[in-house]
Amino acid sequence: MAVHFYQLRLFNQLNRLEWKRSNATLRILGNGKSLNGVLDGMNGEFVDYLVVNRHILSESYQTLKPRYYVLVDPHFFDSPEGLILLERIRKETTWPMILFVPSWQKVVKKVKNVFAGSETVTVVPFNAMEYKGFRKVRFFLYRHNLSCPRIRNVLVAAIYTSICMKYQVIELYGVEHSWTKYLSVNDSNEVCLENPHFFDKKDAEIKTWRELFDKDEKLYQILLMYADMFEAYLELEEFAEQNFVEVVNCTKGSLIDAFKRKVI
Repeated sequence: MAVHFYQLRLFNQLNRLEWKRSNATLRILGNGKSLNGVLDGMNGEFVDYLVVNRHILSESYQTLKPRYYVLVDPHFFDSPEGLILLERIRKETTWPMILFVPSWQKVVKKVKNVFAGSETVTVVPFNAMEYKGFRKVRFFLYRHNLSCPRIRNVLVAAIYTSICMKYQVIELYGVEHSWTKYLSVNDSNEVCLENPHFFDKKDAEIKTWRELFDKDEKLYQILLMYADMFEAYLELEEFAEQNFVEVVNCTKGSLIDAFKRKVI
């Protein structure tokens, strides 16, 4: 891993955000369908909220007023739909919020341009560089924001940034991670996925991987990506324990086999 000066500027940046917390507990909301079963009982009292990806499309965005928003997928920074979504976040966020994005310079520059002059949204880059070497070195780099676990899903970044901000308890909702049962391969040997979200107004359609993510992947590549993702959660579990942070998976039927379970 070659660490550049730009990455060194992020040294301990997430740790310094600890004072931004208003509560000891943080709820991370994924976009899984199970979130519909618990959203009505949530409120902003005594907990902070972190949301990801297209949560802005949900009516709950204005109700919960999340303290943090995390975006990772290049789609949100490079596509017309992604830029429309960023503009909507800027327009509809009327409370103080931190937007975390990867530390890729082109991404940071583009997102900061969108939110230039915003009085409510602060754009904060997190170090998205990987390090796969010695374990002690790896966790030292994680602790000081010089690296993070391999990001194959936005939830990895969400949990990582939350641990660095030293929340005592991090609760996970809407993180079924059950995509494997929605995968299929059509007669043209294209991998397809039905990808339901809690904010969908109608049933999700089965689409090819290219239609969903603007790139072609073979099934083995997708399964390898999933394997990396689940391995990252085990790393995050250990990283959380080292920092005296408790991560609790509150999602019924979740396939994540790391973290303590507590289904509400």
